[in-house]
Amino acid sequence: ALVAAGFPPADDAPHQVADTGLIGRCQVRRYRGVQCVLDVGHNLEALTRLRGRLPAHAGRRRLVLGMMTDKPVEAVVALFAADVDHWYLARPAVSRAADTGRLARALPEGAGAGRFDSVAAALDQAVADSGAGDQVLVLGSFFTVAEALNAMDQGD
Repeated sequence: ALVAAGFPPADDAPHQVADTGLIGRCQVRRYRGVQCVLDVGHNLEALTRLRGRLPAHAGRRRLVLGMMTDKPVEAVVALFAADVDHWYLARPAVSRAADTGRLARALPEGAGAGRFDSVAAALDQAVADSGAGDQVLVLGSFFTVAEALNAMDQGD
């Protein structure tokens, strides 16, 4: 991109680019001792890729989910349904967000789930419910991940 714009790149540019990552894209972070994986993916292609890259864990998997109304909620839930032990449904604080009722209707019959007023509350409960070796996934929207990261930064 620098060359195309007429700027010669620095000699160490390849190393700088190699060390660059996207915040919220398969981002692994420990929060209150629990492994959390955050991903801004909100379409089936991105989340299928995430599912194949999830870090190993020894315990249960809990999923904090918040999505926008125009996204494929049912397909995303189906993609993760077999691997999730409990769902934490939240509505990000934006007008386009799907309400927790819509998210709950997409879950498989009998799935364990809680509905929360905020992503922060859902994340806090998922982490509180977790034990050694458990993993918390946070996904479904840029807004969901941003609110979770903000809660983590304030709660550390």
